[in-house]
Amino acid sequence: MAAPASPSREELIYTAELSEEAQRYDDMLQAMSCVARLGTELTLLERGLFSRAYHYVIDEKCKARRILASFQLQERKKGNLKAEKAAMEFRLKVEAEIEEACYLVVNIIDKQLLPVSSSSADNLVFYHQMKGNCYRTLAKVKDAALGFRKRNRYGTFAELKNRAERLEVSEQSLKAYNLAREVATGNLCPTNPIRLALVLNVSGFFYHLLRSPERAYQIAKQALGDAESELESVGGDSKAASMHTKDFMGLLRDRLALWNSEKENGNDEGIGIGHKDAEDTTESSKADEQQQSDGRVMGHEEKLKEAEQLPEISDEDDDMYRMARCTSGKNMTRTQRLIWCALDRCTTKKVPK
Repeated sequence: MAAPASPSREELIYTAELSEEAQRYDDMLQAMSCVARLGTELTLLERGLFSRAYHYVIDEKCKARRILASFQLQERKKGNLKAEKAAMEFRLKVEAEIEEACYLVVNIIDKQLLPVSSSSADNLVFYHQMKGNCYRTLAKVKDAALGFRKRNRYGTFAELKNRAERLEVSEQSLKAYNLAREVATGNLCPTNPIRLALVLNVSGFFYHLLRSPERAYQIAKQALGDAESELESVGGDSKAASMHTKDFMGLLRDRLALWNSEKENGNDEGIGIGHKDAEDTTESSKADEQQQSDGRVMGHEEKLKEAEQLPEISDEDDDMYRMARCTSGKNMTRTQRLIWCALDRCTTKKVPK
């Protein structure tokens, strides 16, 4: 019996588009992975489908991880060890799925997409940036998991391994972002939407993952200044500025304004949660206080609604983790040194000794 014929490129693209409409994002990513493995450069449409498929899958799984993390913390506070362990095991399963999806995309980019995209600066920047985003997602998951394991009796045995893994993926993310910035600086104009999107990702990486708000602010401010100068040189608000360019420049302005306000309020630590997350955390805390005063048990739907508003890691666990980074001795000092040295003259801070 003859083996069934492999689907054509057009059939795979149509499958991915149908999957997007039906919100079956795993199927969408699988179809676009098959397209990428055909060994030819992706068109703009295909590149967009591949990128959206990855982001849909990761966003969905990260949301599930946050909900499970919230339930785990709630059961821990109640002292319900059995329920806490069940929530933790489910969370670890979702984290493994996130890791699998990230490494799938990284391998496709390295083995299939980058080798056939050497002639296109846009594609090179786009794929290196996408690699950086994948490793950044892994670092965020490892970061949050480390915060849990500082307090979770079921996971403490993996703490040292988790620190090493977080360091490795953070370095890989920084390496990919630096390659993207190098290509973008030499080949793309300051108003190019891909270059501006890269700046948004890199500045967020420095602010949230490397805890370097000064460097993040410097990167974003310089990019915005270069883009504004470019627009002025061609006549201000002209057709040279696409809608995407204006959108990204607006996002950069908003981000700089937010960081300025946080610095003025004394919150310049770069602790890894944004302004909106901080507001949501405050609202959740008020809800908890009200619940305790009423003496009632929160229902399942209310728990779910509250869980969706929580950041990746609670304030208490994040503070505990940040304190551990500063007091854990030579291993963590070496971690900081490796990350800072990888900046390659991009920071105004001194490398810790």
